[in-house]
Amino acid sequence: MPTLENSNHKKSTNGRVYMLQLLLRALSHLAPGVSARLAERLFLTPLRFRVPAREAAWQRSAQRLTVGPLAAWVWGTGPRTVLLVHGWAGRGLQLGAFVEPLVEQGFRVVAFDGPGHGRSVGRSSSLPELTAAIATMARQFAPVESVIAHSLGATATLWALARGELATERVVLLAPPARLQVILRRFSEMTGFSPDVVARMQRRIEARFGFRWSTAEPVRLAPGLGIPALVIHDRDDREIPVTEGRDLAEAWPGARFVATEGLGHLRLLRAPQVIASAVGFLSSDSLRDEPAATGTIARPAGGARALPARRSNGGTYDAALPRDPGSRGESEFSDSGRRRPACPAAGPSREGGDLPLLGGGLRPPARAFLPIVDKTGPSTRPTGGSR
Repeated sequence: MPTLENSNHKKSTNGRVYMLQLLLRALSHLAPGVSARLAERLFLTPLRFRVPAREAAWQRSAQRLTVGPLAAWVWGTGPRTVLLVHGWAGRGLQLGAFVEPLVEQGFRVVAFDGPGHGRSVGRSSSLPELTAAIATMARQFAPVESVIAHSLGATATLWALARGELATERVVLLAPPARLQVILRRFSEMTGFSPDVVARMQRRIEARFGFRWSTAEPVRLAPGLGIPALVIHDRDDREIPVTEGRDLAEAWPGARFVATEGLGHLRLLRAPQVIASAVGFLSSDSLRDEPAATGTIARPAGGARALPARRSNGGTYDAALPRDPGSRGESEFSDSGRRRPACPAAGPSREGGDLPLLGGGLRPPARAFLPIVDKTGPSTRPTGGSR
């Protein structure tokens, strides 16, 4: 139960965040050049978070390796390799719930911490560096048969595929963005930096790393990838709207789209029904021969009945997974034992977010995330959507 002390602390934190946003908004107008340099530094600095007990248990069952500057873990000895890719400000062990089911299916599972993340070397990171890290891991553990990637890690995976630095037979994408502009816009909303300053920051990052953001745009890369994909996104995701995952699946010929409820952005990574769907997709031997309009989504044994997948535009499937019957998507316990909302409207994540500064207490205004109407067919977007 919230105490008066906790309530006052939350109000104090929100007040400091609001003042910081006002300060950065004012600085954007008074000194846009200085603001762009500061924004660049913040944008490229992922936060590190305390590792929960469940991840420590997954780590103990793994073989710990170092691949250059990257910390890595390996489970199983099967001939088929699955690479797990975390998102921004995340860790490889965040996807540890997938390990045991995959090993039971005969896979070798590899996870790693990206540059500047978790136990890997460095304090800063970027999309090009995360993409290069995926390429390094793919060479080290070749051949990589499948990839499970979360959020910005999904973007890096698609970019590595498009550049020919990763060769894999199928991918599972969890809460992926379809457009990089949604990340830039969210960064602006969270920090208070003006859109002009964020645009300046974008140009600075492009010059620094020698790339154009448009070359890594997932929705533009998807049509040419030509491998089976399963996209899973939660309708209650406050970090990357579910419309982003749907749009990406619609742009990917033959991709399947699954919508969940009550899991948000991070609980998606350990929900039993999500894990069962992903493992079933990666384990299927007849995937390439399946007719485009007759697939269904796997469910855990004894769970809710399998719902027929509904075909959407572009050959995608819109099959809603039910809420996790064990958690009901209502609340969960933090590692300190306190109950907290499953999808908080405000406040930091204690496990790591997936966007710059996410988890640092900076959140966009609530108006940025209006209720999303779920329809089969052309996707709908929140007001002021992500085009």
